[in-house]
This record gives sequence, structure tokens and C-alpha cells, in this order.
Amino acid sequence: MSSLGATLRSARQRARLSVRQLCKLSGVSPATISRLENGWENVTLDVMRELTHALRLDIDIWFRREPEDAQRFSCAPLADCDEPIVVGAA
Repeated sequence: MSSLGATLRSARQRARLSVRQLCKLSGVSPATISRLENGWENVTLDVMRELTHALRLDIDIWFRREPEDAQRFSCAPLADCDEPIVVGAA
């Protein structure tokens, strides 16, 4: 699994979303999400943007070295806010 795939899976699970739920929120197909999580597909900037928005993450999460960095973020895709929710200080 790629670092990006591990980060995506971790963020999705922390948001308590299934692959299908994330698909509905992001518009990214379940097959693409699954392939990304398993490291079988390269992500495009458009897909990265859609997933970031759906998971209410900051875009820089995809460029961190460790998937554990995703743990600093609270994913709240159904929250009534336009800004990512960041837990803890950098």
C-alpha cells in the first residue's frame, strides 16, 4: 500500500465512512477509491481535490511522509463548516 493509499484509508476510516459513502460525498468512483487505497492507481489532482473536500482535510495531508499524520485531523464530512477541522498544533 502506498503512503497516499494508507493516508486515504486512515482518513476515510476516521470519518467513519465506507468506500461507497465517500464515493457519494466526493463523486469519485468506489473502484477508484479502492485502487488508490491499495496503491494500484496514481491519483490525479482533480481526484485529490474531491477527496480532500469530501473528507474536510487540508490538501497538505497528501504530501506528509507518514500516514499517521492523518491522525491529527478530525474528519467531519457532514459538518456545517467550510474549513478543515485541525486537531492539535503542528
